[in-house]
Amino acid sequence: MYKGPGQGHRGRSIRAMAVTPGLQETLLSYLPDIVLSYSGRSHLEPLSVEDEETLDWSVSAILDVAPDDDDDDRKSVEWTAAEGVSLGRVRPDKDGHASLRIWSMSGFTTDTFRIGANLRDALDARSTDSAHFLPLIQPSTGELLDVIDDEYNPMGLNLVIIERVRLAPAWRGLGGVGRLLTASALRWIARETKVVAVHPYPIDLGDAPSDDPRLPEALAAVRRTWGSLGFEPMDGQENIWLHDPAMNAMNEAEGELRGRLLGPPID
Repeated sequence: MYKGPGQGHRGRSIRAMAVTPGLQETLLSYLPDIVLSYSGRSHLEPLSVEDEETLDWSVSAILDVAPDDDDDDRKSVEWTAAEGVSLGRVRPDKDGHASLRIWSMSGFTTDTFRIGANLRDALDARSTDSAHFLPLIQPSTGELLDVIDDEYNPMGLNLVIIERVRLAPAWRGLGGVGRLLTASALRWIARETKVVAVHPYPIDLGDAPSDDPRLPEALAAVRRTWGSLGFEPMDGQENIWLHDPAMNAMNEAEGELRGRLLGPPID
């Protein structure tokens, strides 16, 4: 199961936080200081088909905060101890410096040309979650569907699958922080990519049954989030949403979010 920008931890319900206007203003004032940190892992000698031609990657949004005696509005870092401002525990050092991980995204990238007919086996063997994306593959050949190969980015070779996106609760409801970070990260992750795939699901509901009355509204909200970044449901597969990196929808969405949250670019 997969979560959209702004969703909580897998299998655990996180209640909505009452973030005060003062804390909201503080968080947004620090938004320009966030740094995206990328990491990846691949096998020199693949041990199995699921490791072949595959890069496991992750991105985190890190905010380093330090007391500043020259700025009365930002010299206090007491707010870093507030509930939900970071995905992990915040431990300021003796000088008051604190590092917050406010957002993270992880997934994997597969070179569809080099893996060829092993693509189906790789998705099937990797995990139960990755098997959700088997409808992208031709059963007869084990390769990417011709319709996707023909209709999506003609210059791309890679299949990018997003597995997890997490945003610290205090940063939710601030006008699209999670979406901005997701779009910004994908500008690098999705280079030379044929198609980006995600399985939107309201993971905050955990293992709720399919007839849970909360599910339709929560599912619609998650899908709206991905839709606002240019993802669209795959034909005949409403649980798989795809993005074509050759299209401008995500660039336009990121530009609008940057202008609204960060202000006009510096000339």
